[in-house]
Amino acid sequence: MNNMSDKKSFWSSTQGILTGIATVITAIIGLLSIVYSFGVFDRKHARPIPAATSASRGPAVTAPSAQPANQPSTLMDAQSPGAQGCLAAYFSNVPNGRVRILEEGSRDVVLIGRDQNKEEAIGVEFTDSGQPIGALVFRFVSDGKIFKVISIVDDSCNTVKESTPEGRPREQRTLRNWDALQVPFGGRRYDFRLGFTEGTISAASFVRTAP
Repeated sequence: MNNMSDKKSFWSSTQGILTGIATVITAIIGLLSIVYSFGVFDRKHARPIPAATSASRGPAVTAPSAQPANQPSTLMDAQSPGAQGCLAAYFSNVPNGRVRILEEGSRDVVLIGRDQNKEEAIGVEFTDSGQPIGALVFRFVSDGKIFKVISIVDDSCNTVKESTPEGRPREQRTLRNWDALQVPFGGRRYDFRLGFTEGTISAASFVRTAP
């Protein structure tokens, strides 16, 4: 009985409680030391986590490819800031929206649409490889479906006098429907063909015929 009483008094005393706690802490530290010695907490021995496969990641997202810049049209307003030098002054008497730039090799380009006035002056700036080579101003006479050439100039705004309609050298200023005007620019000769159909005035073609 005395032994049981002594043990009970030991654990119920402050010193006994502290001793018990110290014993437990010592045991935990010893256990952790043993576990650490086996490399459980060593990252070098940790098993690597496999990388996610392409299937688990889902389909790869491809960045959209850059779109090519829009190519400039051969049908442009020459009264825009693109018109430079003497040609801007040359077209000053042509109403807005009635001047077009026509590149060599162009075909079937609408110059005046159905909803536009057909009787007012129309201007065309001619280019070859993107460089201005000359210009023309003309009018359309709807009664006879003919085109009256008002003037033709080169890229320096000098008057070109050697232009002739195809097959009719005496009618230098009159073009019948779908006629080709043969005109020299910069030592080369070009054919410019005009036509009227279904309410539109078109440049059927502008092509170089001689180098």
